[in-house]
Amino acid sequence: MKIIPLNKWSRHFKSALIVIALIVTGCSYLPGLQTTPSDESTQYNLDQLRVEIDRWHGTPYRLGGMSRKGIDCSAFAMIIYHDVFDIQIPRTTEQQLKLGKRIDIRSLNTGDLVFFLPESKKMHIGIYLGHGEFAHASVSKGVMVSNINTPYWENIFLTARRLPAL
Repeated sequence: MKIIPLNKWSRHFKSALIVIALIVTGCSYLPGLQTTPSDESTQYNLDQLRVEIDRWHGTPYRLGGMSRKGIDCSAFAMIIYHDVFDIQIPRTTEQQLKLGKRIDIRSLNTGDLVFFLPESKKMHIGIYLGHGEFAHASVSKGVMVSNINTPYWENIFLTARRLPAL
């Protein structure tokens, strides 16, 4: 009879326990159990976000404006959040900046609010769409989609905020 030294037996025993634990927990199936936090309503909201952005695209910028005749950046964010996510956010960028939690630019998700501080020193806000794109009401071009990774936007990026409901 061959005797296995204790340290080798212990190593084989630990390996066997790990395999058993993986089989018991990792391969179980519970019907109807959601394994990700996203659901159909979240996907609907993200699809609806793109639809709403497209509907507003080209609307001229107007300081204090809140309609398709003219809108400013903070009103645009407020209206989009209300219409797409059914979330009430304040009217001004200063108030909007206080919402949610701060997010690093490398961790942006669709729907996050992005803030910029241009040379005019008047804060600017947009809504992140994913893949480096964000929607905003540009002073010169109205409602449009821009790329946050261009030198202009990178240089004036201030912060990003994520609201808990998203």
